[in-house]
Amino acid sequence: MNPRVVSVLLMVLLVEALAGAPGPAARAQVAVVPSLDLGYGPSTLFPISQGTPVFSAGDQLWARLHYNSALFLVASPSFPSNTTYFLGPVEPGTPTRLLLINATDPQGMWSLLVVNSSLPPVPFLVSDAASTPSNLTMAEAHLRGGALVMNFTTSPSPQLQDAQACTLGSQNPSTAVVPVPELVGGGTVALVMDGNKIDATAIGPGTGNFTLQVDLYYSYAFLAPNSTSIILFRSARAATTGPVLITRSNPSASLVLQTDGSLRSGRYELRLFFGGPQGISLATSEVLVPGTGSWVWLGTCQNTQVYSNDFSIAAPLGADPSTWPRTLWLTYTAFGQQGFANLSLGLNVAALTFMGTPWEVPLSSYVIRAVASTGTQEIDVQNATMFVILSSLKASVNYTAGLGGKTFFSGAVGAIEPFTSTVIPFDVSELAVTYFVGGLAREGSTVSVSNSAGELISGETNKNGQAFFYLPAGAYNVTAAGGNSTASVSVILPFGQKFPLDLGLQPSTGTGDITLGWALGASAAAGVVVNAIVFLRRRGRP
Repeated sequence: MNPRVVSVLLMVLLVEALAGAPGPAARAQVAVVPSLDLGYGPSTLFPISQGTPVFSAGDQLWARLHYNSALFLVASPSFPSNTTYFLGPVEPGTPTRLLLINATDPQGMWSLLVVNSSLPPVPFLVSDAASTPSNLTMAEAHLRGGALVMNFTTSPSPQLQDAQACTLGSQNPSTAVVPVPELVGGGTVALVMDGNKIDATAIGPGTGNFTLQVDLYYSYAFLAPNSTSIILFRSARAATTGPVLITRSNPSASLVLQTDGSLRSGRYELRLFFGGPQGISLATSEVLVPGTGSWVWLGTCQNTQVYSNDFSIAAPLGADPSTWPRTLWLTYTAFGQQGFANLSLGLNVAALTFMGTPWEVPLSSYVIRAVASTGTQEIDVQNATMFVILSSLKASVNYTAGLGGKTFFSGAVGAIEPFTSTVIPFDVSELAVTYFVGGLAREGSTVSVSNSAGELISGETNKNGQAFFYLPAGAYNVTAAGGNSTASVSVILPFGQKFPLDLGLQPSTGTGDITLGWALGASAAAGVVVNAIVFLRRRGRP
């Protein structure tokens, strides 16, 4: 045993003798066997028979003694060290703070000894492995299939366990938005952590009168009983608030956080208890507390399981630029403790969506190409949207859009800004074809549209026997086939109009001309490349 520990024990025995405390022989006659609860605070105490907690810098070691009199405790690192802590006396039944773990304290296994008792030394672990920087870096990024695919790497140590990576956009991640159960009125409640309080605001027309209480639960690590290597996990309440009243006339309130000490950094489960006339309802979400005073809401995260120090994430690029990834958060477990790392991605993404007007439909059937660009790093087209990674804040793109190898539209977009979605409108006509066989509209038949250059586009009829095509004004041949029948007709589409066309109502297959008087002259537009004047309608500016 460490010499300093021996000296401390001798001092304790001397103090007890002078105070008239019962000696070892007297204690042997006491039927009660001493036992301890250990934990991070009064609300996170557990019997040591269930495992002993793992501590890190900033944690507090609390204990509760089950015995009939006060006892003295001594703590020291299990490896050679000059550090020994005299922790007594501990009164029975009263939660007592024994230690505040400092960053300068030795890491590794420690022993907690209850003086003059039959309780064997209790091991516990002190580790800062989870707070070691993981050196998270992005190796490369590409656009693929409407998603931003990114490859990342971390340093080999610490070894990541139970790791998850998620990306967040520009929306305010410090505000957690949680649905309010219908039992108490519906709507949502927005929560912002501000130091030792949480500001709550009910949102939505269905918001009713209810009480709200918020708890934060953390997954703590424990050493398995009689083991110094097996790690167990236990979710325990780390902080709570008292209930506050939310009403229609006063939908905002502040809740004071009550904790046993400072909150650890890491991932927490957010539990919201809503009280109303019909009882208590529970809603949950997740937040990451990177330090004191604030949190990051993980409710909009696109989570990806991470199984090694090198991993990839494919983040879909939706219609709202505020959701496009700007920051990566990595949460993991190391030696039983939660750690995290975050990385600013530094990728400037923009989108150009090619839209058919006045119908406001994406022209996903068109082949869209970027023929020249300035200030762009990479370009990918998916479902009529051209996604661009910008290498310069003064980027531009020249494009073409066509069908069947024939270019119908061309133009240029300049001054593309990061994290914007630009709509490029093309004036097209809607050709609505209904195909009949035996007098009935037929589903699943093939309709094709061609002009003098050949076939441009084809599609299948829906359950109503209809197929829709969006084309520039001009002359076309339309053919429908199915049900052992074929029908074909020549049409001239007017500019920017809806053109309904019924095929197959005639008993014989043939070719005819459909020309509307108000559409005469539209055929002059056929075969001509339309130099589009692009009216930029941007949304989602940061």
